Amino acid sequence: AKSMQYLDPETGFLMMPGSQRPDGSWRKPRRVKEGYTPQDEVPVYESKGRAMAKARESGYIPGLHVESTTPALSNFKIDTFVPPKPVHTIPGLSMKPSSSQPPSTSKNKKKKNKTGGGSEVK
Repeated sequence: AKSMQYLDPETGFLMMPGSQRPDGSWRKPRRVKEGYTPQDEVPVYESKGRAMAKARESGYIPGLHVESTTPALSNFKIDTFVPPKPVHTIPGLSMKPSSSQPPSTSKNKKKKNKTGGGSEVK
């Protein structure tokens, strides 16, 4: 990157030389600031998910210090969680029908008195 840059003797600016286009014409030299890195030389961004997948493949556990590992932790595998078996019983619910109370239906319910039932003031 630094080899493609030169110091312009007339202006004193750091310059990148012009390059030739596919059609044969030339681009003008460009002024470059200190610390500039060309786009082609910038490392590709790696997301956290991709970094974790790469670490998982290599066997490295992020955040785990190598000197503090014990033999029990060295055999630890990632994603070994086994969910517990679901419980199908509900506490307090008996599956046997009780004969002490008959099932209530809409016919057995008391009907409300629609007349108001109280003394009316006229």
